[in-house]
Amino acid sequence: MNKKKLHLEKINIKYFAFFIAGFYLCSLIPILCVSIYDYPQADDWGYSYLSYWAWNDTHSFIQVLKAAAEAVTEAYSHWQGTFSSIFLMALQPGIFGEQFYAAVPFIMLGLLSFSVTFFFIELCKLLKSNKYIGIIFSAFTLLFIVQCMICKPVAFFWYNAAVHYIVAFCFALFLVGCLINLYRREKMNWWAMFGASIFSIMLGGGNLVTALSGIIGFVTLFVLLIVYMKKRMLTILIIPASLNFIAFGINVMAPGNQLRQAAAGVTANPIISIFRSLFYGIYYLGDIWLNWQVILFVLILIPFAWLLVQNVQFHFPVPWLVSIYSYCFLSAMFTPVDYAANTVDIGRVQNVIFTSFIIILSLNVIYFTGWLYKNREKKLIKYQDTQYLRGMKVKYVWGLCAAALFIVTLVSIPSPEKFTTVLAIHELRNGIAREYGEIALENIQILKNSTEDSVTIWKVPRESALLTSEDIDQWQYDTKNYFRKKQVIVSEKNNK
Repeated sequence: MNKKKLHLEKINIKYFAFFIAGFYLCSLIPILCVSIYDYPQADDWGYSYLSYWAWNDTHSFIQVLKAAAEAVTEAYSHWQGTFSSIFLMALQPGIFGEQFYAAVPFIMLGLLSFSVTFFFIELCKLLKSNKYIGIIFSAFTLLFIVQCMICKPVAFFWYNAAVHYIVAFCFALFLVGCLINLYRREKMNWWAMFGASIFSIMLGGGNLVTALSGIIGFVTLFVLLIVYMKKRMLTILIIPASLNFIAFGINVMAPGNQLRQAAAGVTANPIISIFRSLFYGIYYLGDIWLNWQVILFVLILIPFAWLLVQNVQFHFPVPWLVSIYSYCFLSAMFTPVDYAANTVDIGRVQNVIFTSFIIILSLNVIYFTGWLYKNREKKLIKYQDTQYLRGMKVKYVWGLCAAALFIVTLVSIPSPEKFTTVLAIHELRNGIAREYGEIALENIQILKNSTEDSVTIWKVPRESALLTSEDIDQWQYDTKNYFRKKQVIVSEKNNK
């Protein structure tokens, strides 16, 4: 009878995990439907023209890779040192045909979903918990991140920005997941070591926001491992950490960085940037991004965090210190862009910091719940079999889910732009996405098929809040080079 009862309780949480994961996947359908209207724009052209030429001239993937490497060399010397990002930028799907650019939302949402899930499942294994709890954490976290992303177009639909920031964030999560795997296994997992090494290089050679976070993260790990005398893991960590430091050094020492800084005309002071970053941490984390969605997100994670900490021997000391560290870590993410551009009001930068904020917030929920259980509740109650959702916990979770759905519905009616899925439905229904896609495709056809050196294209509409944004200055930027034209003139289209 007891075994049957436990089985049913286990099925309950398993089914809930499948339900919330299925709900998340269904929420992606309208977003992915917009992909048919997604085409290259702005920096997509400028960073991938060599790869496009190579494919058009040879139809050899080897030549495309060589061209991507050439793009890295060119940018490294004259513009920026983010070699791993530039290599990926040069491989935007549109170089093989503009219709393949529709894969961009699939790539970005797929990588984000897989990396978050991998991270939380590895964390659950470390905490000796049910993997379905990891799926639940992943699904709720992904729902929040995807729906509430700060600048939606540059996160999911504009390849150049998304691969520079969102993909780098995914590499960071993959790296942490691999390190957790290496830590919890007694025997060396060479696949995890290989993955950690590759992701360390890609992270160090990416945008400086996540690259600096990687350096801070590795230094923190070394300190913790020394304090807790984990000699085996210290030895293991040397390889990926060294690769990350070397990649970061190559990145920041690029001659192009100084040329770009001089061209921008920004006088930078690192000390001032650090202090401003501490202010940004308070302003964004404690004011702008702290809203009812965040509160509901935290509340709904608590019962699942309670399940995670049941079998852990760790006592979760000084939770206040963890919160201070989290604030400093997130604030440090503002520093590179403030130093380079004297502003953090850039959508793609805020995207990656916001996404990191949500992940770190969920970890703080787990830590504080663990501290509460280990240092207070465990003294008051005998251990209960709370590995499965049951009783009031189930009602609590379903109640919060219902409340969240109700509030989202109310907010979405006057403000569809608040949530990505609702915005996608709105733009599909009103034809906004279609109008953008039709004119973008018409421009591409004109540029491809015209034999003239001077070409006139149409101004792409900017009404779509899902396919274009203020981060994208000019749709046609560098199309002249990409399509081998001498002049590209932009004209207003008369639809009368």
